[in-house]
Amino acid sequence: MPRLGFLYLFLLHQTVPPVLLIPNKVIQRKKETTLICMANGFYPEDIDISWYKDNKHLTNSELGKQERNPDGTYRVKGTVTLPPMDGKMDHNFSCRVQHLSLQQPLQEDFQLEYEDGSSSALPVACGIAVLLAVLVIVAIIWKRRKKATFSLKPIAGPTTLIVGEETKLQCTGTNCASDVQVTWSVKGGGSDEWIVINQLGDEEATEPLLIGQYVVHCEKEGNNHIATLTFTLHLDTHKGATFSCKFVSGGKTKEKHFHTKTIQAKPKVQEPINITFQGSQNLDLTLNLQRFYPKDIKIKWDCGEETQQPSKENWRENSDLTWDVTSVCSVPKGLFKDKAFRVRVTWEHESMGDPESREVSAADIPFRCTLL
Repeated sequence: MPRLGFLYLFLLHQTVPPVLLIPNKVIQRKKETTLICMANGFYPEDIDISWYKDNKHLTNSELGKQERNPDGTYRVKGTVTLPPMDGKMDHNFSCRVQHLSLQQPLQEDFQLEYEDGSSSALPVACGIAVLLAVLVIVAIIWKRRKKATFSLKPIAGPTTLIVGEETKLQCTGTNCASDVQVTWSVKGGGSDEWIVINQLGDEEATEPLLIGQYVVHCEKEGNNHIATLTFTLHLDTHKGATFSCKFVSGGKTKEKHFHTKTIQAKPKVQEPINITFQGSQNLDLTLNLQRFYPKDIKIKWDCGEETQQPSKENWRENSDLTWDVTSVCSVPKGLFKDKAFRVRVTWEHESMGDPESREVSAADIPFRCTLL
């Protein structure tokens, strides 16, 4: 399996066994020499390298710092320093590696070759140079393949969608070929069928669908293509809807989805507050809030310094799934003889940034003489 293919194993939490390389097996017998054992292409990174001479553990060995390969695997060097060799020359050396991917340690045994001259440094240098050249070539190939890979970013859009306001969804394809085709589709609003809004090979297209109008636009930035879908949000059409953006580039197809999870509609106010006489003692103050969503809304009436609950509330669900509410508060009309007396009504809804309110005073009451 090529090293680049190991990336898929990482995603599945698999292990990859190391490959051993000992570049210097020729040393000078009258000089101190450092042996190198290279473990390459393993995953995960935890590993142990130990050295043995005639099956006796050499305690002066050292483990270098793990370095990461372009394909996500690791490499590391284990070294041991040998003093000048006198006497017996046919010692057996072993490099032993323990790793999570191995059922038993991986070991390479060898005997050193000795020479008196300085030429032994040449094979070591050549081995290291070859190893570095291979790593550089792998890195270059990996970077080129990564750069040329066509991919599609998630659709970007608002987390909260407001009914009646312009909504914009944007999907970006990177490293696209020249023959890009973009298709926007929508599913929802009481239908389980995907409805194609538009297919783009051109720069811009507009097509009406159900309630409202969708505007599709595509622009290029080098090898990147940015597809934008703009529309006015309608609750009955888009509640629970899913939008799809599909890119076809160089014979490859990629698709991303956007779900309209949170939709809100701001309450509209019928002004001014309606004032009607009820018998000879009370005035009914009526607030009408229209076409809001969701249904939960908080209405509070303050009469002077006291908070008063509405005497009644009437609810109505509209055909577009929004709600209307009529809130009525009965107030003794004699309180309005005080010109400083005020009645304030305040409402809060999750679609609003801050609560809104209206006030009523004696000046707002028709036929003020009836208060006397």
